[in-house]
Amino acid sequence: MHIVAARSYEWNRAKYGRWTFVLLSSLIGVVACVPPKVTVHSSPNFQPARIRTLAVLPFQTLSTPQRHVSRPSQGLVNSPEIRSQFQLPSAQSERGLLTSAEPRKVSHLAAQRITKMVYESLEHRAGVRLVPSVAVNTALTSYSSQELTADWKGTVKDIGTRLEVDAVVMGLVRTYRERVGTKIGATPAVVGFEVHLVDPLSGTIHWTGEYYEEQKPMNEDLMGFIERRGAFVTAAELAQYGVQNMMEQFPVGGES
Repeated sequence: MHIVAARSYEWNRAKYGRWTFVLLSSLIGVVACVPPKVTVHSSPNFQPARIRTLAVLPFQTLSTPQRHVSRPSQGLVNSPEIRSQFQLPSAQSERGLLTSAEPRKVSHLAAQRITKMVYESLEHRAGVRLVPSVAVNTALTSYSSQELTADWKGTVKDIGTRLEVDAVVMGLVRTYRERVGTKIGATPAVVGFEVHLVDPLSGTIHWTGEYYEEQKPMNEDLMGFIERRGAFVTAAELAQYGVQNMMEQFPVGGES
């Protein structure tokens, strides 16, 4: 009797052990297949310690409507279909596919929201003096939006000189689609933007951060599912997540 029970116990343990292994392997596979939502890179000769003063310029948006298609592991692409005059150097490094579907244009309100999020993430950062946004907006009053987008290097040099800063933070919101539906079931939100730290004198891009996310179900993005507590979030919540995670890797300041 004891022998039979022992064998049954060993068989069940082996059986459930196999199922546990299969489950864990599946979960690890789900995590491993998800592309990074935030990517950053710095120029080879960048010396963050030399930067103490910053100005955040209002983020820009694409001037032409986008086309988006929902597919796993996709990001942003610099195709002629969505190219705008405001073209920053890192755009060539973007990944993914934008195609078919209904064209959508990124609103200036979305750019304002993300600009505010980035500004607030740096406002009380140790080791950095941030020029107030009021002063930046005042310095930009002599520029039209067309002038700003057509000659961003010239704008950065002029604004950086006027405000006497070591570097300028600027960016581009490339996609911003709101959730359609509820937390329980929805067409998910999509947000993609890039942030650049620019030398105002040379126009050199010291550092670039890129974020893209279309919220996925648990079987495609386990960690994202856990982070969102199993709910479909808004575009603003995705943007806040992207800014928070990106600025944790921002190389300037932050020392205690």
